[in-house]
Amino acid sequence: MSAPTERLARLGEEAEALLAARRPVPVRELAQRHGVDEKVARDCVEALRVLTQAADPGEQAPSHGRCGPYELRGELGRGGMGVVYRAWHPELKRDVALKLLHVSARPSDTRVQRFVLEAQATARLRHPGVVGIHHAGWEAGRPYLVMDLVRGESLSVLLRRSGPLEPRRAAAVCRDVALVLEHVHRAGFLHRDVKPSNILVDADGRVLLTDFGLAKELDSERKLTLTGMIVGTPQYMPPEQISGEPLDARTDVYSLGVTLYTLLSGEPPFSGLSQFDLFTAICRAEPPPISSSRPDVPAALEAIALQCMAKDPEQRYPTARALADDLERWLEGESVVARPFRDRKRHRLWALLCAGLLCAGLLCAAALLAPTTPRPPS
Repeated sequence: MSAPTERLARLGEEAEALLAARRPVPVRELAQRHGVDEKVARDCVEALRVLTQAADPGEQAPSHGRCGPYELRGELGRGGMGVVYRAWHPELKRDVALKLLHVSARPSDTRVQRFVLEAQATARLRHPGVVGIHHAGWEAGRPYLVMDLVRGESLSVLLRRSGPLEPRRAAAVCRDVALVLEHVHRAGFLHRDVKPSNILVDADGRVLLTDFGLAKELDSERKLTLTGMIVGTPQYMPPEQISGEPLDARTDVYSLGVTLYTLLSGEPPFSGLSQFDLFTAICRAEPPPISSSRPDVPAALEAIALQCMAKDPEQRYPTARALADDLERWLEGESVVARPFRDRKRHRLWALLCAGLLCAGLLCAAALLAPTTPRPPS
């Protein structure tokens, strides 16, 4: 843990103890004592105050397979934020998915704040392509979310089971996800963690986006990370997310492009690297062409994936809707906006050649126009 993180953690622990004892919290004094910026300290204390008020101190930790009124009936999966269970509501007589924050998390932990933001974001994103949330509660000071139980599997499970997808299916899935992302962006959120494991396909073939634990409000100054902290899944992150630059809708477009690449090739473009080498490759290296490992992938579909993954956000699709439209054009057999990989490469080489020729021409012109000094008579 870095020094700033340790100082903020110690401040949070002291503030949490004061709040639990119903004593006033001297924010300025705590900030000075722990060497934390006063605004950061105030935001931390306010978040703790809200979380302390929301938690019911009389609740007991889940035991014997129960969480609140829900009966836990087996684990569906787990991640960095929490565990997802199949659960049963005995009164409503229905199966649900219940996501419970990890036991190791404290109320002062940033993960709790992310968990609360996930509940708020998902509740506002009512859409057939977003896994719906029905209830949020607390159990022994830990938050939990109750969501739709999707009877299907994630794209990551599908890839492990069946290998790369047929091109038309991969394009149709990513078109549907792009349309969901357009709704998410119009509602004022970034997902920031688009990847195969967060995309579900139900028994009817319907595509759903899940896990808004890293979601960010586009117009919010609220930060749940410290300077230098990178959030997200590295293999699916664009260069600007790695370098800490401002993010917008094109950030999710990039991640969906990597997802399309993965569905077509079977693995992300930069695999088997250390984290440092991975970040370097994402920021500097061109992804290997999909056709090098899978020649049957059409050049136009490959071009769509690679345009999403352009290093410069200005060269990507400007919106998720624009990406969905290009995928739809490809599915309908129409010409796409994206240039094929070979044409993109040829375009870059031509630009370099033109630049070189222009420089040579200018040098020649300068030489011809430069005044000459007459040679002395012999």
